[in-house]
Amino acid sequence: MTLIESDLPIGILIMVSKIPVDWPCQGAIEISGMTAQYSSETTVLSDVSLKCLPGQKIGICGRTGSGKSSLLSTLLGMLTVTRGSIVIDNIDLATLPQDIVRERLVTISQTPLIMVGCTVRFNVDPTERLPDTDIITALIRVGIWDGVLLERGGLDAEINDNLSLSRGEQQLLQFARAMLKVQARDSRILLIDEGTSSVDVETDARVQDLLQQDPFRSCTVLTVAHRVHSLLSYDLIVGLDRGRVVEIDEPMVLRDREDSIFRNLLNSGGY
Repeated sequence: MTLIESDLPIGILIMVSKIPVDWPCQGAIEISGMTAQYSSETTVLSDVSLKCLPGQKIGICGRTGSGKSSLLSTLLGMLTVTRGSIVIDNIDLATLPQDIVRERLVTISQTPLIMVGCTVRFNVDPTERLPDTDIITALIRVGIWDGVLLERGGLDAEINDNLSLSRGEQQLLQFARAMLKVQARDSRILLIDEGTSSVDVETDARVQDLLQQDPFRSCTVLTVAHRVHSLLSYDLIVGLDRGRVVEIDEPMVLRDREDSIFRNLLNSGGY
């Protein structure tokens, strides 16, 4: 074991086991009695417990302000855990540097990181190690190559004022990047925070179908969805209310439960 400085107050050292190069290689997540906050005065998640088996697809739902995005952010170390624990593949995240956790977990956010002035190739593969055929295949699978990028300069085109992408196109570009990262590093956890909020229903359905295929098939996926009905194909739904988990069950079970948050969101249009 080695001693490293953490993001805790200066002078506090934590013991960190050598992290396996393929961690997380299974994708098991166990959150136990976790309370988290953005500051010392604002608690946003209270006593959250959740067990995700490797390869499960977990949908997270709730009204605005219920703590959905905060739950994903806590996994990335963006909130302070004041009680309980988060363990991924038998390693407590409290023992790891935040940059390691963020590097190893694959994320797709509502606001994509697009590097203006860089080529399409670099935006999809910042490592600059993947063959063009792999990059193009990923772009084809998400539906942004033919009819969009191919006619506008292909992989060598620079993203700038002359090649500006809509928010939906940026999200699909981000999805292709995540696909390649999962494929290249064999990562087993994918976090999606309204990552398809700006695409149409048909494109959203195609993306949801891709999540059931390789390389995502064996990934544990936690999704906060803009369209709640897209979570009907998931293994489990987690319903949040005011920072607390109030329901966990299969989507069809919750759909038929009259007092279910998931059912109410579906009936109100799924947003």
